[in-house]
Amino acid sequence: MKELNMEYNSQRESLRISEYGRYIQKLVSAAKKIEKKDVRQAYVEKIIQLMFLLQPNAKNYEDYKEKLWKHIYIIADFDLDVDPPEGITFSHGEYFKKPPTLEYPKPLMEFRHYGNHLKSMINKAILMEDQAKKAAFTELIGNFMKLAYSTYNKEHYINDNIIVNDLNKLSNGNLKFEDNVNLDALTNANPKKNYVQSNPPPKNNKKKSNNNRNKYKRTN
Repeated sequence: MKELNMEYNSQRESLRISEYGRYIQKLVSAAKKIEKKDVRQAYVEKIIQLMFLLQPNAKNYEDYKEKLWKHIYIIADFDLDVDPPEGITFSHGEYFKKPPTLEYPKPLMEFRHYGNHLKSMINKAILMEDQAKKAAFTELIGNFMKLAYSTYNKEHYINDNIIVNDLNKLSNGNLKFEDNVNLDALTNANPKKNYVQSNPPPKNNKKKSNNNRNKYKRTN
């Protein structure tokens, strides 16, 4: 009995661009083995046309031409000796060039409980020239820090020295509280709840009950 020679995906070469499938990749591999350049050139151009037909939104070949040629070079692992149309150049280094790293705010892990906006508030306070406004804004920052800390750590009492030291670290020593600073303005500003009785107390119907008894009382 003849044994089936089955090929498993784990044994196959990985797809470089999955949208074209394994068939296109095999055609490109075959093109690389063609010795005559003019025959290889014509063969690759036929593959390009087939790749164009596989594009679901493709309407105009000229709009997709550069993309298709770049894709065929990627599929060939940039080992393809053919001449692309004039004006199309693509290199291995261009494809693997890493995009520029975007800078995101990086809050210190030690102070993550204060949130990401605290650093911008501190920077704004540092740039203030009016000393009175600067002191008031710094006090507001301190109140915010204490509220955030107490929300994060509800089970422990928050000493003002913790806030003072944290502000000193976060501002690199550029911000300090006034001597008489009040850091409890926000933490103590809990609005009182207005309780509404859901079940009002029963009315005194004693008098009414007495009247009912008198109503049915027998008279001589």
